[in-house]
Amino acid sequence: MLATRYCSFTLALLLPAALTVACSNPPGEPSDGGDGEALVDGLADLTGDIVADDASAVCACSPGLHNDRIFVVSDDGELWNYEPAANAFALVASMICGGGVQPFSMAVDERGTAWILDVTSRRIYTLDVNEPGGCVDSGYRPGSVFGLFGMAFTGDGPGNACTHLYAFSYSGSGPFREGPGLGALGVLDPDTMELRRLGPLDFDGGELAGTRSGRLFGFGGALPAKVLDLDKSDATVLDMLSLDGFAQTSAAAFAFFGGDAYLFTEAPPAGCEACFDTSCPGVWDSCRADPVCSTQLDCALETGDVTDECGGGMSAEALDCLARSCGEACLLSPRARVSRVTRLDHDASDSPDRDLVVLVPEAPIRVVGAGTSPCVPEVPL
Repeated sequence: MLATRYCSFTLALLLPAALTVACSNPPGEPSDGGDGEALVDGLADLTGDIVADDASAVCACSPGLHNDRIFVVSDDGELWNYEPAANAFALVASMICGGGVQPFSMAVDERGTAWILDVTSRRIYTLDVNEPGGCVDSGYRPGSVFGLFGMAFTGDGPGNACTHLYAFSYSGSGPFREGPGLGALGVLDPDTMELRRLGPLDFDGGELAGTRSGRLFGFGGALPAKVLDLDKSDATVLDMLSLDGFAQTSAAAFAFFGGDAYLFTEAPPAGCEACFDTSCPGVWDSCRADPVCSTQLDCALETGDVTDECGGGMSAEALDCLARSCGEACLLSPRARVSRVTRLDHDASDSPDRDLVVLVPEAPIRVVGAGTSPCVPEVPL
């Protein structure tokens, strides 16, 4: 007598991953490996295709400029894109969210949606970068660990087309710092819209950039700034590259495109060095030749002020030149500054030294947030 095999299956149309196939033999009957088993194998193959196709469709890259641009947001709420191939900026929207949001950081997902963190409310608002209209409240509410933070979307890894939003915490209390456990890495739970802490970082304040294949990079640190290769499961630093002489500055943003890191930092005041050369010949060069004086000068230029801790350690000649002749040209308020764009040859495709190259000495805006969709190229074109 042919033994009867009992099989049942459930197909949830809205949740493909919930499709299950359950089979059992009658009590005491071994598996015969016959037609019943072949039927189940066939169903498993079919449902596997359905699940894979659905996951690919849900997480696929939508068409749009976010597939080959870096998007940036200014401190006064303008949305721009930067095209690496042309080394050019273009204005997208002159006022995001009706002017009601002061951006701190930004990330862009595979659908071309910008996620923008507001300084005041510390909520995240979303905006379509390809057709910018009104902003939508994402539903995220700030917590105790992640008040302000840099952020980026990163793929879940090889074989998985979906992404998650990661965050690099910042206390908001003064300049960016380094020290054991000062910061943290987190990931946004899409069901609860809460940031879950993944592990500690020895940096208070930093930016993130991610790739479709699942790599996560950080940019932060006191002078010199560092680029970090992070394990996104627990915040372990897998690799750290110190950028000698390069500062994060008080307004910084970070993106990854075509194997390279793009760093958006404040440009030095354009007329400062010229003022020194005219008013105080030789003082600028002598200060730059002294590591302590040069570091203190950079600190004063970045903050727009001179204090005992920041700028006060310059030489007497440099301090006198700033106070007497060049304060107006050198000590600009943050809102009066613009950014510059520097490319780090992260994958060493151009040089084994991973060179830093200034691409745009003075951008049209002061960039406070940057984001690349996980859909942009990961290797040089």
